[in-house]
Amino acid sequence: MDLACNNDLLKIPPMLIQPFIENAIEHAFCTKKKNREINVRITLNEGRLKCSISDNGIGINAHKRKTNKNKSSLATTITSERLATLSKDFKARGTISVKDRSLFGEQGTLVILTIPYKMDEV
Repeated sequence: MDLACNNDLLKIPPMLIQPFIENAIEHAFCTKKKNREINVRITLNEGRLKCSISDNGIGINAHKRKTNKNKSSLATTITSERLATLSKDFKARGTISVKDRSLFGEQGTLVILTIPYKMDEV
């Protein structure tokens, strides 16, 4: 479905995406001063929104080495709770995946959110 034509069709709770963008701004670029990029891509397929958030920062693995390895991400914890609530309401499972882009030969972090979704009738 091409959503670029009608942005009014989608209503996405910012509380799901914002924590990961904030994390990228706060942590990904701690040593990088130029050419910082955060990309957000949202697609809709079979009643689920797929939101990918990628940055070209230090990567989640490098960040974990610099900080407390046992500390869990507050963004992931809070968003998991929010997705669980949406999953019950929509009777469809939402998921979060956080990967270091070095797995793909790239630099940075990739977060993929699968968000249960129901289109409003137009």
